[in-house]
Amino acid sequence: MVVIMDNTIINATTGMLARQKSMNITSNNLSNIETVGYKRSDLILNTFGEYMTYKVDNGEAVEIGTKTHGVVSGNVYNDFEQGAIYDTNRTLDFAINGVGFFTVINENGEITLTRDGRFNVDDNGFLMDALGNFIMGQNGTINVGVPSEITVSETGIISSNGNAVNSFLITIPDDTAAIVKLANGQLTNPGGTLPFTGKIIQGSLEHSNVNLIEEMAAMIEDSRAYQSCSQIIKMADQLLQKTVNEIGRV
Repeated sequence: MVVIMDNTIINATTGMLARQKSMNITSNNLSNIETVGYKRSDLILNTFGEYMTYKVDNGEAVEIGTKTHGVVSGNVYNDFEQGAIYDTNRTLDFAINGVGFFTVINENGEITLTRDGRFNVDDNGFLMDALGNFIMGQNGTINVGVPSEITVSETGIISSNGNAVNSFLITIPDDTAAIVKLANGQLTNPGGTLPFTGKIIQGSLEHSNVNLIEEMAAMIEDSRAYQSCSQIIKMADQLLQKTVNEIGRV
């Protein structure tokens, strides 16, 4: 009986831990529902490895089935499905229609990726993102000078005052599973890249791909599962105490 209760408490505890982590990820998705170009995440839940249990019958071990020590949090899956593109009519707003990311570099020389195309031009004529990082082009950082007019073709060629100055460096990771999410919608790509086959849309931005209804449903499901596991632990603990007390009277 004690062994059974221990396993019940272990299973319920692992369930609580996994659901808590899942709720944290869902909360982060919901908090970024208005973040331009944000890509939602989801937690993959797995079970601990199953093991065979036996009973002794007439001196021989007889298989009676398999058991597991509950659920364990697996990998975090990043959903890179495209969000809806909407018009802003702002010259320095850009959206990628298709697979790929804008490539940026910060003042420390660290290269990251983003789908947030809210750009600006600094006092030195460099194209910057909303976080103050330099936008990378095929020929290094992009300098548009002192522009009176900036146009970008669907293939990413940037023209300032009628003259082509550079083209966006669009990074397409060859393995999206290897992408690491950072803060503020930034990502890193530890692998290789593929050719860009999408389109750059000027005067537009991309919504996050977070679905409010789906995330709220996931939050409710996780919350109920967490409460159920908590209640199971409470009941198992009470039963265990009762069992120990009754054994103590014998």
